[in-house]
Amino acid sequence: EVRMQDVRTPRLLDDLAIGSTAVLGYSQGGAIAQQLALDDPARCDRLVLACTYAFNMATAREKLEGHVVPLLLQVLGMRRFAKLILAHGLKQVDERRADWVIGLIADQDRKAMVGAWKDAMAFDSRRRLASIRCPTLVVAASNDQAVPLHHARMLHQGIPGSRLVIVDGADHALIWERPDELVRVTEEFLHA
Repeated sequence: EVRMQDVRTPRLLDDLAIGSTAVLGYSQGGAIAQQLALDDPARCDRLVLACTYAFNMATAREKLEGHVVPLLLQVLGMRRFAKLILAHGLKQVDERRADWVIGLIADQDRKAMVGAWKDAMAFDSRRRLASIRCPTLVVAASNDQAVPLHHARMLHQGIPGSRLVIVDGADHALIWERPDELVRVTEEFLHA
């Protein structure tokens, strides 16, 4: 079992005086959301996992990417790396949003980014998915190349009673390109 390092979610909930809440994890944030649901199940009364994974090194391509990304960060630097990510994984993002994402990534500390990347690639919740007992919604984008559809199916099959929703025609930019649809399926799940 590999855990996300330095997760401070329970302390944040304590500081905000929140006992239990619905948790949504998107992309790499989905690993953090799973960790909370597994380690402190009383804090998570509903779980939404969107465009995320239980183990992001499941295929040969993912293993290769997992090892190449730290090298690319070193060689390209943060700004050029961000542009590469946008060109390959977030093709539907408009120019204004793309510039914002590039700036967000470019402003990060490279060493911290490499460390976070390595933690995310080492994360593996597959053996513990059956322990997630809160109602869970898994949302996937049918054209997601960053976190392909097989990850959503793995989560859905591993979490008892989970519900799987696939947003047709969307990619990893689902949160920006189809926010109304993501909000709609999330609200339907939360209010069911």
